Amino acid sequence: MLLDDIYKGKNVGSVSVLSLYVVYVLVNPRDTRNMDLVAREKLRIFRSFLKVIDFTDDVLEESSRENRLMLEDAIQFIVAKKVGAEAIVTRNTRHFSRVKDEIKILTPEELVTQ
Repeated sequence: MLLDDIYKGKNVGSVSVLSLYVVYVLVNPRDTRNMDLVAREKLRIFRSFLKVIDFTDDVLEESSRENRLMLEDAIQFIVAKKVGAEAIVTRNTRHFSRVKDEIKILTPEELVTQ
């Protein structure tokens, strides 16, 4: 529902390159050629309506210094701060509990019902 709302222009969505890679791995977990093609198409679709935020060296540097979070979560947090995001939308809200005073941490359901 959340991605549909973003696609329809009801919300604005940004995604890090790291998140897109995670989507690729989830769609193609067995690393097959057929699923590679499906995963690439999914990424093209997401890129058509989500703002993609580059994973740069300065993001990695700042994330590696963010000791309150595991590195993958720190990257998401730093990227969100850099783009001025209002919230991080995740199913793993617990992972971001240490930074919830700096940015809203919401589940997809919470965002859709706001």
